[in-house]
Amino acid sequence: MLFLKTSKIAAFLILAAFVGGILTWIHKTPETLKWTTITLQRGECRVIILPDSSQVQLAPASTLSYPLHFGKEQREVHLDGEAYFDVRKDRQKPFIVSTQSSRLEVTGTSFNMSSYSSDDQDVIMLVEGGVKLNFFDQAGAQTGQIELKPYQKAVYDKVSQEVTDSRFRDSDLNDWSHRKLSFRNERFVDLAKTLERYYDVDIIFKNKALQEILLNGDFEKETLIDILETIKLLTPFSYQLDTSTNTIYLSAL
Repeated sequence: MLFLKTSKIAAFLILAAFVGGILTWIHKTPETLKWTTITLQRGECRVIILPDSSQVQLAPASTLSYPLHFGKEQREVHLDGEAYFDVRKDRQKPFIVSTQSSRLEVTGTSFNMSSYSSDDQDVIMLVEGGVKLNFFDQAGAQTGQIELKPYQKAVYDKVSQEVTDSRFRDSDLNDWSHRKLSFRNERFVDLAKTLERYYDVDIIFKNKALQEILLNGDFEKETLIDILETIKLLTPFSYQLDTSTNTIYLSAL
């Protein structure tokens, strides 16, 4: 009789340990999330609503990957390109934007992030809230970090691995949905990359010195030719359009 009772107790303990182990294993097993990827062509813009109702204005030639539903501990998306994020507040679940060279973390805020893998710089402009930024080299080693306050801009140079910050105004923000472009002290060669993505053209400089000219401007719904003609007023140069290849050649005068 005593043997039977002891056996039952032992069996119960074994069963409890087994169930406890299963629950622990389930708790520790990473969530399997199903992801979707949206890639825009040059000249294409789109507004994307994420699973938590956060909104993303995705710029031309950009790729955004995100899960069909966010996990229990965080909300993470992957970006290669430029986008304006309006993030829904959730202090229990930080929102993370991962790129090839940076990792941004917030709980709820609005910001613009430009991080094309083909560009030499990452540019983050914070409008509301606060963000924590970490930057990495190609091997994945951390090379810099910064925390931003509203209307503060961070620029990470991937070549020198230096991080700088400055102030900006509302008028400095690009608005992809309304086809608004703004640039401040931007090298012509960097602006040309934006114009290529925005207007679906190729731009080739015939003079290296022309690439380094710094430009400022605000444009909304203008054609590419309108923009080039306006720039010519302050920076003399000539351009030729090859319609067969959709390529513009720029030459210094």
